[in-house]
Amino acid sequence: MKNRPSISSIIILLFLAVALSNPVTGQSVQQTFDKANQLYQRHEYDSAAILYERLVKAGYDNPELYYNAGNANLKARRLGYAVYYFEKALQRSPGNEVIEHNLELAKQQASDKIDQIPTLFFIRWWHGLLHLHQSNTWMIGSVILFWVLIFFVGWRLLKRPAPRWTRWIILLTAVLFCIYLSGAMGTWYQRTHHNFAVIIKSNEQVKAAPDADSPDLLVVHEGLKVRVTDAVNGWRKIQLTDGKEGWVQADCMLRL
Repeated sequence: MKNRPSISSIIILLFLAVALSNPVTGQSVQQTFDKANQLYQRHEYDSAAILYERLVKAGYDNPELYYNAGNANLKARRLGYAVYYFEKALQRSPGNEVIEHNLELAKQQASDKIDQIPTLFFIRWWHGLLHLHQSNTWMIGSVILFWVLIFFVGWRLLKRPAPRWTRWIILLTAVLFCIYLSGAMGTWYQRTHHNFAVIIKSNEQVKAAPDADSPDLLVVHEGLKVRVTDAVNGWRKIQLTDGKEGWVQADCMLRL
């Protein structure tokens, strides 16, 4: 009678197969990250950028990783990738002044200086409010305020007569709860429903239609952040901050 492999043996073999296919095989994530940092300190920026990118492709999502990748690519003169990783870091750590500063430095080196359509004041105010906290902080605050609100409402219903000041506490808590809940929903929506991308090619022709033979409208360069509004096969329709639109090849950009 032939010996059949046990289920545990099959699981181990599958685990090894997956592990060997992982680009970070043979060393821990922290070791790879530390090695990339060491390469950066030795001014080997290209090699450091490759290791950071390897961790990102392996699925690791961390603002420090994106920030370091942005710095390495900026030093390696890969401006498009630098802007992309700084933008990713800022998504994970909104309002971080250090990341914002380095992102601005990278954008200043970009060839494209495009005017921006003025944003309505209440939209600017709303975006500024969302940057006060991360999405988790907004959500935790809304949960705490919800239970505080329930407590004082219950107190007023069960205790007769209730102190007058509890009415103002309920009103204030209700307002704060609405603000924090809106902040949680707003930051979540910004993080999951954005349609922005960064151009990574040094020169890319913007076409009037999703066709290589269509007329050229303008040229965009690496490091430019654009809004993606449509997609057709290997083409993407982009909108610039000044309102101009056109079509580019999908491989010229990285989606945020």
